[in-house]
Amino acid sequence: MNIKFGTDGWRAKIAQDYTFENLEKVSLALAITLEEENSLNKTCVIGYDTRFFSEDFANHVAEVLSGVGFDVIISDNFIPTPTLAFSVKDKSCAVGIMITASHNPYNYNGFKIKQSFGGSASKEFTSKVESNLEKIKTYKFRNEKGKIKVQNLFENYKNSILKFVDINAIKESGIKVAIDCMNGAGSGYLSSLLSDLNIKVFPVRNKRDPYFKGSRPEPIPQLLGPLSYEVFSNSLNLGTALDGDGDRVASCDASGTIFTSQQTYVLLLNHLVTSRKLKGKVLKNFAVSVLVDKLCKLYDIEFEILPVGFKYICSKMISEGNVLMGGEESGGFGFLGHIPDRDGFLSSLYLIESVVMSKKSLMEQLDEIYDKVGFFEYDRYDLKLETSVEEVRKKIRDLIENPAKKIGEKKVSEISTIDGIKYILEDESWLLIRPSGTEPLVRIYAEGKSIHEAKALIGFGRKLFQ
Repeated sequence: MNIKFGTDGWRAKIAQDYTFENLEKVSLALAITLEEENSLNKTCVIGYDTRFFSEDFANHVAEVLSGVGFDVIISDNFIPTPTLAFSVKDKSCAVGIMITASHNPYNYNGFKIKQSFGGSASKEFTSKVESNLEKIKTYKFRNEKGKIKVQNLFENYKNSILKFVDINAIKESGIKVAIDCMNGAGSGYLSSLLSDLNIKVFPVRNKRDPYFKGSRPEPIPQLLGPLSYEVFSNSLNLGTALDGDGDRVASCDASGTIFTSQQTYVLLLNHLVTSRKLKGKVLKNFAVSVLVDKLCKLYDIEFEILPVGFKYICSKMISEGNVLMGGEESGGFGFLGHIPDRDGFLSSLYLIESVVMSKKSLMEQLDEIYDKVGFFEYDRYDLKLETSVEEVRKKIRDLIENPAKKIGEKKVSEISTIDGIKYILEDESWLLIRPSGTEPLVRIYAEGKSIHEAKALIGFGRKLFQ
């Protein structure tokens, strides 16, 4: 098969392309890549999520890497991806591997690589891994065998993230919170962490279920009905949800309203600036709300727009250092002083702390933000096409070369091509169309002054491919 790394790792269907044989190939290609970089550090840490066979796949990778001289630390249980990313730095390892397919359906699994800095592998690095797949039959590894150790990885990670919030204020608040781990890798961990802070926790989908109760572990409004019901029916202060591997977050107001990831982004940013008084540059990807731009301008904060994929944010967090926050439209956020990677656990803690410190609900905080910078609604649609990946890319190129000058009655004031094509309209609403890198699918994003406007923009984008 053609093993390709997407925006964050390689993913495939279990027993179809995601097999023990292909996992061995990817693991050996990774080992070759590390050796070619002349790394004297031959240590690796491995984690895994709650999917079918994840523990078996992780143990197989450990055996393969130890067989070519790597000392391997493997988690004693399923863990969230942020725990694995933190452990790479905490254990001073050359690389970390997370066996997970994140928010994909139950019949998928994946292979995420975290480099020594504790963040997603760069495009350059994963490209080398892909090309080294051709070398695994002829490459001469050293004739040595490494050790495999099984360790608890969560405890050190937990102690680290608790340093970022006011533990005493949270403990004394009496706050009540629902958490929905969607039967993924956060199950049991987040509820335990919050209970230790004297929070009354109302857990939802908080046990391992490789089938994810027939759904998929993606924290988007249409899949978070159980969280909304739990918050509203028990008169709780708020709720948070994690995706399948715990690196993305969604938020729920006391009213039971599930916020979009865009709204969650501005809530977190506003809290860090107004309540925590933190400073630094803000990073966002190409599909993130204009509300972030407007909030940054209001607070006189430098911000930068990057292509879709947290690895681009990760790279900037490392190279520039003083990055207050980086975020993407899918609900993944990274923070100053922590690992340069997404963390749904720390995001949840900050959301809880925002309610405690401001003494306002999430909705009240959001309404205040709207009063300051204006109101926008966001929507997204993934359009599957009966064509090839290359034909999709060709169509995007055609759109870039011949861009629309008007959408409906509104003039297009700017075209941006950082990642796909983005039409920015005269009233600051926008439409983004970008191709999937691995399948014949177009992702269409839009933001308007109302949900009706956002959906109309999505409709315009869909018609371009009819």
